[in-house]
Amino acid sequence: MYKALFMEYPGNVYKAFSLSYDDGFVDDIRLCELMKRYNIKGTFNLNSNHILNGNEKRLNEEQCKNLYSDPLFEVAVHGKYHSFLAHLATGTAAMEILDDRRELERIFEKPIFGMVSPYNDISDDLIEAMKICNIKYCRGPKASLGFEMPENKHRMIPTCHHNNPELMSLADEFIALAPLKDPKFFYVWGHSFEFDRKDNWDMMEKFLEKMSDKDDIWYCTNIEFVEYCDAYKRLEMDVDMKYIFNPTAYDLYFRVGYPYEKSKHYVIKPGETLKLV
Repeated sequence: MYKALFMEYPGNVYKAFSLSYDDGFVDDIRLCELMKRYNIKGTFNLNSNHILNGNEKRLNEEQCKNLYSDPLFEVAVHGKYHSFLAHLATGTAAMEILDDRRELERIFEKPIFGMVSPYNDISDDLIEAMKICNIKYCRGPKASLGFEMPENKHRMIPTCHHNNPELMSLADEFIALAPLKDPKFFYVWGHSFEFDRKDNWDMMEKFLEKMSDKDDIWYCTNIEFVEYCDAYKRLEMDVDMKYIFNPTAYDLYFRVGYPYEKSKHYVIKPGETLKLV
């Protein structure tokens, strides 16, 4: 009988948590302060035209660079002009994606591979445009109200928006989850300006405090989650699944055996070949 391998996250944990916030409003300053207070990671999806030509409600170039350069945060593409990208010609959509990516990379001085489509609007043609532009993932529409692994990394369905009335109960459910066959992912999105509109900054702080400092949760940005999962899929095994080789640049974590209580946990280093016991 062959041994079954089950992916785990860094540290041999089975739960991951990440945030995703759009548009680069000045309210992100307060949100980032809360995220740093509770050591929570997340991704901020920006429109470069609004950075360069926005109003007092938007962060300018200097503010963006100072705020989002913290290692807790990732910057991702959100369309240069916040257009309805799924309703543009594929080439035109690709041009807006690339223009946004280029300008953000100039500002932050590093490659950028993540994206959220404006208005959470995605089509198959737009996904093709993303791939042409070397976009590795895109947050999808709607809400799953669950924690299953994304089936399509260019249409990653989030668990919920932060204003969902089930947010706190979902947090309690996620924290209480016992190890199962597959890893789980809690993925929350929103806009920081909504906290003033709903007068619920206190709710968000309570949520982040509840989610923080858990030994069995991996806190990650969106790109860290996607790149880790992609790297795990590149593991190579012999026919009898006795030896496993890691061709990636990542430490990769997994367990062998089922149920969880009878599993053996492993970490395999870049370039390493392991013999499974």
